[in-house]
Amino acid sequence: MNQPEALALATLAYCCNTANAIMYALTGISPSSAAEVRSDELAQPYSGTPSALAAEYPAASAVLLTAGRCAAQKAPRISPQEMVVQLKQLADDPARLAPVLNRHIEEIICTHRYKNHDRAIASFKESLSRRAGRMRLINGLSAKELWTYFTQNNEYWIITPGSSCWPGQLSDLSRITDSTPPLCLWGKGDPNALISCDSPVGIVGSRDCTEYGRSTAFNAARQAALHGHCIVSGGAMGIDACAHWGALSAYQDIGDQCGKTVAIFAGGLNTCGPKCNSNLFDTICSHHGALISELPPDTLPESFRFLMRNRLIASLSRTLIVAQARHRSGALNSATWAADMNRDVYAAPGDNNKPYNTGCNALIAEGKATLLLSSTDVSGICHSAHPRTIAGETGKCMQPPPVRFGKPLFLRYP
Repeated sequence: MNQPEALALATLAYCCNTANAIMYALTGISPSSAAEVRSDELAQPYSGTPSALAAEYPAASAVLLTAGRCAAQKAPRISPQEMVVQLKQLADDPARLAPVLNRHIEEIICTHRYKNHDRAIASFKESLSRRAGRMRLINGLSAKELWTYFTQNNEYWIITPGSSCWPGQLSDLSRITDSTPPLCLWGKGDPNALISCDSPVGIVGSRDCTEYGRSTAFNAARQAALHGHCIVSGGAMGIDACAHWGALSAYQDIGDQCGKTVAIFAGGLNTCGPKCNSNLFDTICSHHGALISELPPDTLPESFRFLMRNRLIASLSRTLIVAQARHRSGALNSATWAADMNRDVYAAPGDNNKPYNTGCNALIAEGKATLLLSSTDVSGICHSAHPRTIAGETGKCMQPPPVRFGKPLFLRYP
């Protein structure tokens, strides 16, 4: 791991975890991390010719030129470390940039075609002020003190896009959609879980679910894990917890050869919850899974961050299963992200007289998801079982044992 780069990207994430794509571009995050973030259109007003913004804030000029794919060779590439230095300067004198922003922000927002320009401008300025304030909080800390804080005294690890454990499918967020990949990821557990499977299965759904929904999530996750698939979900109560427990239950039959499970959170890892799932989180870590977040410690899991978290669940998954969802469930947001990134989306049908199933039934009826025929046989919706080593032999695929109905002996879903 490149610790200086990880520290710099973690600092940037800390400073701008409430910012939008425009904030990423204006503050000049390096092209290798988040400049692909923006389309050519965002950079167009500044491409080719110097601007007041470029003169006042060189990092912004460099990244905008690169993002626009024109005259990139004329501007120095700004590393994450250099960007942190410039952010510290901004923190010392945030008013320095204000006149430039006032002249240019409206043009940028218009270029990006925000529907409500006044609201976007106000949000931008508030975000800038918040970022400068956050930067001042850590401005006096040494690199060692910063690292201790960001890793919570080495309780968490931090990986960046250059890490060997970085999941490559996250790049689909900028390549296929208009969203941004994370600057870095905080994690606990085994980082290799993120690259343990080239076609992970995401399983999502409502917190408020029925026994039917819980069993669908548990059985689908268990069978996929027995085939070697990594199971991705959000660590919440209800469907998410059942999916994680289902993956963990596969250890009873094939031990470490089963698929791992990854929980993605909408806040800092030291604020992850719910508390009633603390045993689940500990079990995930002890069974070579991982808990991850794109947000630094002490970031509260506010409602809007769950929607942003959903894009990570969708991008990490090659197949997404909506086990049970109400009409306005956040799981439908995950399904939309997955469809936008050309993932295979499945939904479990349910009793059309029950509100618990209206979301899944709607996905199927509108052609946004394929009907999930069975939760106890997932061989038809994801790739074949991973090659396994069986009693000293190699090159064979371990077939999962027969389905066991009922709850496993040492793991059970809520």
